[in-house]
Amino acid sequence: MGRVLLMGLSCIVVASAGVSGEESVSAQFHKMYTEYLEACMRDWDDATHMTRSQWRRTCERVASERAKFRAEQRDEQGDKIERKQR
Repeated sequence: MGRVLLMGLSCIVVASAGVSGEESVSAQFHKMYTEYLEACMRDWDDATHMTRSQWRRTCERVASERAKFRAEQRDEQGDKIERKQR
């Protein structure tokens, strides 16, 4: 089971040994985080009630939380699959 540690704007994923699949948990988390952050930043425009830097901070927080949630879901799904195979 992996854990996600959030430290300011940087995100570190600590994965347990034996992660299966082609991509590590860290790489998957980073990929999801980057996609969510880019999508969020595309939604900003001049009419937004926040400055671009305020919007970015919010996007970073939301992208991190969403990627963490998705990583936890995948981890739980992997645990369920492993239990069924035993």
